[in-house]
Amino acid sequence: MKPIRRRHFVPTAEAQAVFATAPAVDWDEVRAEWDDVLDDSLRDPFEGTGL
Repeated sequence: MKPIRRRHFVPTAEAQAVFATAPAVDWDEVRAEWDDVLDDSLRDPFEGTGL
């Protein structure tokens, strides 16, 4: 076994080629899904603890 050689620099053209084939993200759809799953209401963290 040997250590993995890490690349610190990725040429711009290579990065663009990778992201060119990535699917488009519909951020409105992502936010709507998060709203269904996440509860962002505020609550008292000490409620019910007797503190």
